[in-house]
Amino acid sequence: MNKKSNLSTKQKISTKPSTKKGILLKQFSTHCPCCSDYPLSSPEIVNEVRDFFETNNIEFSLIKDKLTNWRLKAKLAVRKYNRRLILGLFYKNSHKIAPIESCKAHHKLITQIASIIEKEAKNYSIIPYSDDLSTGDLRYVQIIVNESKNKAQVSFVINNQKLSDNVKKFISSFKKYQFIESIWINYNARSCNVIFSNKWEHFFGNSYLWQDFLGNNFAFHPAAFMQAHKQIFEKILTYIKENISKDSSVLELFAGVGVIGLSLVSKCKNVTLVENNPFSKVSFDETLKKTFSRYMDKVSYISQDASLIDNLEDFDVIILDPPRKGLSKSLIEKFCNLQNKTIIYVSCNFLTFKKDVEELMKNKWRLTDAKSFLMFPGSNHLEIVATLKI
Repeated sequence: MNKKSNLSTKQKISTKPSTKKGILLKQFSTHCPCCSDYPLSSPEIVNEVRDFFETNNIEFSLIKDKLTNWRLKAKLAVRKYNRRLILGLFYKNSHKIAPIESCKAHHKLITQIASIIEKEAKNYSIIPYSDDLSTGDLRYVQIIVNESKNKAQVSFVINNQKLSDNVKKFISSFKKYQFIESIWINYNARSCNVIFSNKWEHFFGNSYLWQDFLGNNFAFHPAAFMQAHKQIFEKILTYIKENISKDSSVLELFAGVGVIGLSLVSKCKNVTLVENNPFSKVSFDETLKKTFSRYMDKVSYISQDASLIDNLEDFDVIILDPPRKGLSKSLIEKFCNLQNKTIIYVSCNFLTFKKDVEELMKNKWRLTDAKSFLMFPGSNHLEIVATLKI
């Protein structure tokens, strides 16, 4: 997701309403997978999170913000639906697709651009991708919105190693829309479920999408991870900054483009970021040059797998923002050999977070504070930010 779980690209299909554990399963023909039956403001997993917090003498709190039209980044499949090309989301364990035209989660510019792409595809006779045959012109579209400008970066995933004349004309047709500020092309002709290959081409407009977080602009290559709920992520950034002591030496693992670490740099002695995605590194370099150049002597970026880091004892605070699978066993073992350190753990998967934290607490780490954030309204997920000390 991408690093995190974007509201699922694959959710369960049901052709008729039924109930399961008190949850109404919606009909396939009228709802997109983003608009689940979980309450927007209080998903079921809240009870598990509250129990874990209270068991560890942490007062439970759930921090909320925008509940609808919050999603600023979407990866949308391009498939045939009712004999026409549409952009939409898969249901879980299925290649059945549902349109997002009535989706409550996606920003309205995303649904607007998706509709325009469907119309232009019809004009240029663009063929949607077939999972069974591995044929077609267009596989996926990614749309990322800069909400303050009401503009978007659009990436087309082409089922080929080069553009045909017709597909090139189709993509060129989007240059006329003023709210599309950049276009990228990803070439992916492999027969697999991976959305992006590593073959990218900048086609039109700005090279990066610039997104503002807490008054600072950050650059995003389309293959770099970006949190989709801006308002909640800014609350997380503020909470982390409040829990960092002045003049700390900070290490951030799984750092992405460096939004968290760079947001702290004015308060810290130094910040070291570790990330293995090369597209995140080029985004970071652009951000450092244009937004944080005055802090260049305080920031370093290491392009490697986080589990390979060795000099953990050199830092006062370690920030973790891993993918959904959580931390590796080898990394947890390294943490267990430390003394007088602070960990701030950011997690989008409570189950792996709980497992990792319990393992750390077996080895003298103490859970001293934690907050939950409603990052994905309409899903059964919370973002957890916890502070541990040893």
